[in-house]
Amino acid sequence: MTTETSPADLAAAKNATDFSAEAQRPAPPHPALRKLDRFVGTWDMRGRTLDSAVDNIVGRTTFEFLPGGFFLLQRGA
Repeated sequence: MTTETSPADLAAAKNATDFSAEAQRPAPPHPALRKLDRFVGTWDMRGRTLDSAVDNIVGRTTFEFLPGGFFLLQRGA
């Protein structure tokens, strides 16, 4: 006994198991994350300890979004 599969059944099975890049695309980052764009770039910082009258602390930090735009990365020196 042989069982034949109809073209409609084959199409339904293909759609149910479609793992293409289009079907697996993640949702985009929330638009509110764009408010963090103002921090992206390299920043020079200066400051002072509580007992100092002059700036005696210096540093530099860089902010960038990781690929995908969901996370902001800070690198400091």
